[in-house]
Amino acid sequence: SMIQRHIKPITCWLIACVLASVHTVAGQDTPATNPPPQPDPAVQQALTRIQALGGTFEMDRSVPETPVNQVSFAASKKVTNEDLATLTPLTELGLVNLGYTSISDEGLQHLATLSKLRAVNLNTTRVTGRGLAYLENLSRLEVVGISGTQTTDATLEHLLNLPRLKRLSLSNSRITDVGVEKICQLQNIEHLDLLGTQITDRSLAHVSKLPQLDTISLVGTELTDKGLAALAAAEKLKVIVADNTVVTNQGLQSLQPLENLEVLSIGMTRITDEGLQYVSKLKKLKTLSLSGTSISDVGLEQLQQLSNLEQLSLRFTRVTDDGVGRLQQKLPGCDVQW
Repeated sequence: SMIQRHIKPITCWLIACVLASVHTVAGQDTPATNPPPQPDPAVQQALTRIQALGGTFEMDRSVPETPVNQVSFAASKKVTNEDLATLTPLTELGLVNLGYTSISDEGLQHLATLSKLRAVNLNTTRVTGRGLAYLENLSRLEVVGISGTQTTDATLEHLLNLPRLKRLSLSNSRITDVGVEKICQLQNIEHLDLLGTQITDRSLAHVSKLPQLDTISLVGTELTDKGLAALAAAEKLKVIVADNTVVTNQGLQSLQPLENLEVLSIGMTRITDEGLQYVSKLKKLKTLSLSGTSISDVGLEQLQQLSNLEQLSLRFTRVTDDGVGRLQQKLPGCDVQW
C-alpha cells in the first residue's frame, strides 16, 4: 500500500535505514590501483558457511580492506543458534538480519562481541527478550527490531544501555504502557513501531516527550483522542500511522500544532467528513489514508486545500467518481486510490 512506502516492513526498513550509516557500496566495483588484499582465512571460511546456510553478505568497498559489514539470514530455515558463532571473525559487521528465523535468546550471545553493530533485526524469531542482555554493551546500536517476539516490559531494561538507539520496532510483542515508559528514557528515538501492542493513551504521554520523534505507528492499539492529543506535543513528528483505532474528529482537531506532518494514516477509524476540516489545515501533508471510514464527497471538498498532497487512499469509503474527479481537478499531481 502507499502507506507502506513510508512505513516499510521492518526487514526492509532496517536494511534501508542503515545502509548509509555503514557506508555500503554493495555490488559496485571500485577502481583500485593496488590489488585487493587477500581475505583472512577465518573470514573466508565464515563467508562460505554463511552462504551454505542460505545467508547473504555485503562488503564495504569504500575502504581498501573491503570488510564484510552486512549479513542476512532472513527467512533461512537452516541457520541455528550455534551457527551464529560463524559471525565472530566479522569484526566490522554493522548490520545483522535474523528476521523470520528460528534463532532464540541463546543465539544472541554470539553477537555480543560485534562491537560495531549498528542494526539488528530479530523480528519474528524465538527471542523472548532475555537474550537482549547480550546486546546491552553494543553501544553503537541504532536500530533494533524485535517485532513479533515474546519480548516483555521487564526485558526492555537491556535496551536502556543503548544511548544511540534511533529506531525501535516492538510491534506485535507483549509490550504494555510500562515498557513504553522505560523506552522513552532513550532520548534519541526517532522511529517507534508499536503496532498491535497492548499500549493505551498513557504511553503517548511519555512518547510525546521524545525530542527527536519523527515516525510512530499505533495501528490496532487502544489509542483514543486523548492519546492523539498528547502526540501534538511531539513537534518533529512527520509520520503518524493510527489505523484501526478509536480516533474521532476531536482527535484530528488536536493535531493542528504538528506543522511538519507529512504522512497521516487513519483508516478504519471513526472520523467523518466533519473531521477533514482539521486535516485540511495540515499543509505539509503528502500522504493521507482515509480508507475504511465514512468519508464522502462532502469531505473531499475540504482536502482541495492540501496543495502538497501526493497520495490519497479512499478505499471502502462513500466517495463517488464525481467527487474524486473534482478533487483531482484541484490536485492534478495527487495519486488517488479508491
